[in-house]
Amino acid sequence: MDERRRHPRRTARLVLGIETDSRKDRAGLTRDVSPTGMAFRSPSSFDVGETVKVSFRDPSAKQRQVEVYGTVVRTQLEAKQFIFRHVAAVRFNGHISALEGLGGQL
Repeated sequence: MDERRRHPRRTARLVLGIETDSRKDRAGLTRDVSPTGMAFRSPSSFDVGETVKVSFRDPSAKQRQVEVYGTVVRTQLEAKQFIFRHVAAVRFNGHISALEGLGGQL
């Protein structure tokens, strides 16, 4: 597969709060992240083109909450036995410096 990302995604496990215009209080768990996007798993499904607000604790400053807006660019359904079976890839509406250089931190 041709890699078109500017920033490599790194495996990370962050607990997420996810909101859309019509749905609040959704949960997720990141699969991988970069300063410009992330993929996460959730029990909730999301649509390509949908705007989401994702909230998580800053990995380098655990007390700080980060809120990021982005657009769902890809979705996938995993095996039915998983509770968090919906996968969504999100492109952020900007560069998120809190996610730079995660390396082996997470």
